[in-house]
Amino acid sequence: MANHPQMQSDLFDYHDITRQPLTPLYDVFSAVAVRRGVDSDSGRPVWIHRARTETYNDLASNSLDFLRVIRSESQAKLNGSQHIFPKLYDSFVDHGKQAIVTRRYPGYYTIEEILREYPDGVDGPTLAWMANRMFEAIIVLGLIHVANGALLPPYVRFYFGTEMDKQRHTIRIDEWSVAARVPNEGVYPRLVGKFSGYDSFYPPELPDQLTHVTDLAMGARCMLHLADANLPRPMRHLLKMAAADNAAARPSDVLSFMEQFRSMQERNFGTAKFHFTPMPRGAGRTQ
Repeated sequence: MANHPQMQSDLFDYHDITRQPLTPLYDVFSAVAVRRGVDSDSGRPVWIHRARTETYNDLASNSLDFLRVIRSESQAKLNGSQHIFPKLYDSFVDHGKQAIVTRRYPGYYTIEEILREYPDGVDGPTLAWMANRMFEAIIVLGLIHVANGALLPPYVRFYFGTEMDKQRHTIRIDEWSVAARVPNEGVYPRLVGKFSGYDSFYPPELPDQLTHVTDLAMGARCMLHLADANLPRPMRHLLKMAAADNAAARPSDVLSFMEQFRSMQERNFGTAKFHFTPMPRGAGRTQ
């Protein structure tokens, strides 16, 4: 990826800026944040998500607001599930475009990156592990009365690192630009169309209604997108039920749905556990 001129905020200078694949709303960069005026600071690896145009600044600001809400509520309500959310590190305006800075941790890959390495999908045990992480995240969102509305392949990361590093066996959701409080404010702040190439991931109730059942449908569609041809038919059927166009046909209780999915998983693959899947494909396991 090409390097990019330096950026800076009131608090940090950003070095080693490298452009990453863009997303529908953002130019994305990896960088190292070094605190200004502190010679001993060796820097922290970060992601910079900068609105692609100034017209997307309102969506970037909504994302920033939700990341702040999540951080303030996480200790009281999230029961150790803070790993699901990006860790907000800084924010600034770069050439009129809102930029959001979050910590960058090794070993996390988006669904799109995973499918580039595994174009035929991932195996059943790996998919089951990923689905459990996805549904757990949606349950946690319910605890803080937030719906995400953007569970799409470029925005959802899974840990495909070492089996030994169990604290990192998680999901991270990068995108919060269209998140909303539910049920009272369960509509998109502004829908920027359906992002090109992702129409099939949007349930038909959007943008008129956004709920946890909407998130369940988007999450299930992501899992079906990842599944290889060998996923047992009953598990595929259960995911299709959660992904149904008709919201009334989807499970209304995400926790009960997840318990049913886990029971089916154990019958097919045994006790739920992390399944090491190398990224890039063919890489060895790091101890």
